[in-house]
Amino acid sequence: MSKRPEAPDTDETRVSRLQREQYRKKLDRLLKAAEDGPFLDLVWAARALQSGHERYARRVIRYPAEAATARLGDDHYLPEWDLETIVNERLALPPAPAPPPGESRRRLVADQFSSLGQIVELSRAVENADMGILLRRMDVLEEIRRLSHRQFEWQRGYVNGMHIYRWSFLYSGPLTKDAFLKKTGIEIPEFIRFAMFLHAVFSQMPAWKPNALNRAMAFSDEQVRAALALLSAPLALARSRAMKFRGTSWTSAYRPSQLRGSPLVAFPDGLYRAPLRDLLVVRATSGLYYDLAGSPGGVRNEIANQFEQYARDLLAAALPKFQVTPGPGYRWKKNAVAGPDVILRDGQRAVAVFECKARKMSFEARFGEDPAGKDEAGLDEMGDGVFQLWKFVSHVRRGLVGGVVLDPQSVLVLLTLDNWMTMSSAFQKAALAKAHALANAKDPLIADDDRRTVVFASIEDVELTLLQADEALFVKNLLTATEERFLGWTLPYIHKDVDTGVGNPSPLAGRLGEVLPWADTYRQRARLM
Repeated sequence: MSKRPEAPDTDETRVSRLQREQYRKKLDRLLKAAEDGPFLDLVWAARALQSGHERYARRVIRYPAEAATARLGDDHYLPEWDLETIVNERLALPPAPAPPPGESRRRLVADQFSSLGQIVELSRAVENADMGILLRRMDVLEEIRRLSHRQFEWQRGYVNGMHIYRWSFLYSGPLTKDAFLKKTGIEIPEFIRFAMFLHAVFSQMPAWKPNALNRAMAFSDEQVRAALALLSAPLALARSRAMKFRGTSWTSAYRPSQLRGSPLVAFPDGLYRAPLRDLLVVRATSGLYYDLAGSPGGVRNEIANQFEQYARDLLAAALPKFQVTPGPGYRWKKNAVAGPDVILRDGQRAVAVFECKARKMSFEARFGEDPAGKDEAGLDEMGDGVFQLWKFVSHVRRGLVGGVVLDPQSVLVLLTLDNWMTMSSAFQKAALAKAHALANAKDPLIADDDRRTVVFASIEDVELTLLQADEALFVKNLLTATEERFLGWTLPYIHKDVDTGVGNPSPLAGRLGEVLPWADTYRQRARLM
């Protein structure tokens, strides 16, 4: 992410910068006093303590009783996003130096919960000082957008059946599987299995060394080497990457995370550490993007097609009173035109029309100060999706498409793989502006009435909504989301106050074994779905 000039130099900003530098120096001093291995073990123990593994955490850490039961919002709770930040901040600093012979040097007490709490508190103080400067030059709503991207996914969780099945399905096409195997030397299902195996291992211990247990789990030596090459980075390389990332932004909260690419840190003594073990699952699911990003167009198209099929399967399983089909193809100006990716039907009537976009968000799109104003490449694709929806509405009105009826209550949905539009009215407005330009240039007969309000929703938003909605409430959510007052809202929270008595199982429960042959056995142990 490119650096951005700071606010104009005034007495107020000079005071803010001075405060920030004071907090930064204190934080760096504490982090420099922490030895790498014990510090990562301390982070691991805090996470284990607050995620139901107290009996293992107490072997590593001393803590007040309140810390074991603390939840988000409590004084003793240390959120994962804060822990991820401070791990990267520690890696970005030089190793703790050895004291001269005969002298002692201050060391962080690495078995105390309070030590970590003090570091997190200082890290937040730095971030708050940063925010005080940032908000003098940017809209507070854009800052909320960035905070949402940083926190929401951690709050929703990565280790659940829907997340694992979705990404496994997306990457289950033959071209995709072949490209991954050729590049990495391990098959995708086996890579995910190894990541899940390590996720279980690191529920009980902060450090691990490959041993005979690998063979007991039926992993070959070649599979272990290939998986570790993807999941881990030697300590020196992890430090080099974190230092490089530290130079990309002066705000610590919005820097790339070394742990996203390599959640395991390999130490010279042969031990591997995973301070935030859930990131092992992230790397082996959504993180497969790192390995497939440069693949030929056939792979990208296959993943996009898988996403469309996933959306159809999800809606059909969750909303059985409706029919779910691809949009009908038709001809226009002697050319074949593909219909929308998904139509949710009640007989001939379209309840909702979906256009799917599988493009992954760039780091700038997630955390840039003004990505919508920087011609973020993904906005072109979002704008094209809106244009496709408007074009379909127009062509139905003009009698070019048969077999489907649209009425004023038919909702248009741009369905994204990533959380592109979360809490971002600026992104939505920028995508709409691009869509209007495309409509004017490519099909001027698209009337104003055809350019309906479009609901922007991520697939995760739809999944979460379907867990608490029947057909009637799902449609109500979509219709309410078209109201201007809900611009920028996420779909699951629009009718959060409605008690329907509905608590649905995962719509695709039981299908994990179709893409991960080992999953049925594992699911019984981990209760993923």
